[in-house]
Amino acid sequence: MKYRVSQDPSHEYQFPVPFLDARRAIRTIRAHANEWGIAPNKIGVMGSSAGGHLASLCATRFADSFKEEGGDAIDHESCKPDFAILIYPVISMSAALSHKGSRLNLLGEDPDDATVEKYSTDKAVTKDTPPVFLITTADDPIDCRNSLEFATACKKQGVPLSLHLFEAGGHGYGLKGRGDLAAWPQLLEQWLAQKFNAR
Repeated sequence: MKYRVSQDPSHEYQFPVPFLDARRAIRTIRAHANEWGIAPNKIGVMGSSAGGHLASLCATRFADSFKEEGGDAIDHESCKPDFAILIYPVISMSAALSHKGSRLNLLGEDPDDATVEKYSTDKAVTKDTPPVFLITTADDPIDCRNSLEFATACKKQGVPLSLHLFEAGGHGYGLKGRGDLAAWPQLLEQWLAQKFNAR
């Protein structure tokens, strides 16, 4: 999915614009699931880095409402994903853990404490958060504690979670990776098969 995002505030693509786009995409797929031959209860989100934050928003803040929504039948579909795949995600918006560029692009120059708390998605995990597959590396310049905090929140809430922390791999490896990390797409395939092929 392509969603609206920009480093230029004049484009007005800061929060909630990317979130609205992601929610609309989930709803659109669910609304057309029969037509497109898609199981409506097997629609997930996947995102890497800042896109991982967006995917984690979808998995945790699906009950939020926005004045921009509700204009047609698609907006009445559920925007809750059935699973979330978070790849080296930005999770926290706190000054200590957040990726500075992601925080700036999403929340602006000086977000208040309530906004930082609200959009730190480890703080938004509930028992209703869907199953999560999460991968990160210890040497990622985006502090791997982002992923670990999210995983801890899932554990506390009883959310099904598959967490993979690799020693090395850095950031931005996508579907590739060297050494042990090269196996991560197969780990994901196995997880999806276990979670959804039997349903």
